[in-house]
Amino acid sequence: MKVPQIVTDLQLDSFYKSPELCFDEALKYDVNKADILARYGRMLISKHDYVHGIDKLTESIQFDKSSANWFAFSSRASANRTRYKNVCYKYRQGEHIERPEKSWLEDAKCDLIQSVEMNPSPGDMANLGEVCYLLGTDEEKNVINENQMNEALVYFYEAVQLLDGSKYPDIHHRRGNCLQALGEDRHAIECYKRAMETENPGTKHTYSFQFMLEILLKHYRQKQSDGQGAKSILSEIVFWFNEGRLNYKDLNKWMESVTNKYPNEMLEMCHEYRRKSNPMAAKMCLLWLQKLENQEQIKEEAGQLQQQIEDEFPGASGSNETLLTSQSSVDVSATLSEEALGEDDVNVEKVVNVHVTRQTSKQERIPQPLERAKNTKGKEYDFFVSHSSKDKEWVHYSLLLKLEQEYHLKGCVDERDFRLGEYITDNITESMGASAYILVILTPNFVESRWCKHEMKEAIHDCVEGGAKLIPILLTSCEVPKDIKKLTYLDAVDFFDWERLVRNLDL
Repeated sequence: MKVPQIVTDLQLDSFYKSPELCFDEALKYDVNKADILARYGRMLISKHDYVHGIDKLTESIQFDKSSANWFAFSSRASANRTRYKNVCYKYRQGEHIERPEKSWLEDAKCDLIQSVEMNPSPGDMANLGEVCYLLGTDEEKNVINENQMNEALVYFYEAVQLLDGSKYPDIHHRRGNCLQALGEDRHAIECYKRAMETENPGTKHTYSFQFMLEILLKHYRQKQSDGQGAKSILSEIVFWFNEGRLNYKDLNKWMESVTNKYPNEMLEMCHEYRRKSNPMAAKMCLLWLQKLENQEQIKEEAGQLQQQIEDEFPGASGSNETLLTSQSSVDVSATLSEEALGEDDVNVEKVVNVHVTRQTSKQERIPQPLERAKNTKGKEYDFFVSHSSKDKEWVHYSLLLKLEQEYHLKGCVDERDFRLGEYITDNITESMGASAYILVILTPNFVESRWCKHEMKEAIHDCVEGGAKLIPILLTSCEVPKDIKKLTYLDAVDFFDWERLVRNLDL
């Protein structure tokens, strides 16, 4: 370790090389020993000297048990929690003979309860949730105490609600771990999605993405065997895998493992990306498939598909380019209108006689609707979604799944819920009138669509006449239309605050 010249000039080399000497010296002079001992303990713990670090923190707490020293309680809990997790990992790997001590977790729980009472924070509340989760599972992550697991879920929920806890990806991830251990796969998936959405772009922390993808692939395989609902899950997989491949670095190592476990499912993903005109995602998956061992038939199919994609998309290259989105569907809730007219100057008067006469081939892949709404206003739907069809995958596999699967709110979207054989304009008007809330998803695609503008005007009219409430959601930066500029909107450009949205869906 190179010593800075100024340290040498001041003859402090020994202190630089051994921070313990600094703390020992400080303890001789400073009257606030609790603070120094707390920091001393943290330093020792950072060097994995848990025993002596915890001793120093205990000394600190003995000097000062007041809320001013909450940091020592939090630090001691963190040391015991981390020590347990490290030994647990080594035990699973066969590197440690003795089982980790549950008493460490009990001590950590007591300290964290003290800490959050003194200084409530999302981090400590989530740590308390994780300690309960670890108390509720064995070294192999099997549930052994459901009461502790239920406590963990309560603390994780409170962590998300506290201050800006909903912006911490690790809180969503650990909450997902707890739900997954309890067999609540769908809720775990939604937590992993929230973790992905709050991660910094380009991060290497891919655990949430990995866990979510593996659960979805497992469910897709099961649904294929059952013969029901497989296409809906496949569409969800391809949407979220595409999100992941654009946001995360270095997927190769664990994606090779996933491909070995789910080769047929990965091949289906490639076919789906080809159908959706997204060659980049397809080619990325094909690279992993072509590395498979003892899977000659799948490798042959992958090679044939690779050639087909090369022929169909000769200009596609690289692995992380902008998505080549499918232009097969046209804007708005009324999918057929602009297709039928084929004109740039579409207006409502021209399409009043256009009927919805068929479902699109992709309709069966949208999540199935709930049986009944939760609102007390007698409305058929809790919310209607007004959006551009170019944003429909996000609506179907993020917004709809979140609000329907996790919060049990019944939504209305065009491709699933519009009545066949009715005029499109009537479908829009009736669906909005049958909804307690109207969510307007603002993106550049939305503001450029004349059909979306028509929907927005219908929504404003229905809010005035029918008592529905309009909630704009700014999903991507764009100019907010002047018709709704005076309304308070949810700014979801950098972070989607789901809890705030749900709080405002006052049903």
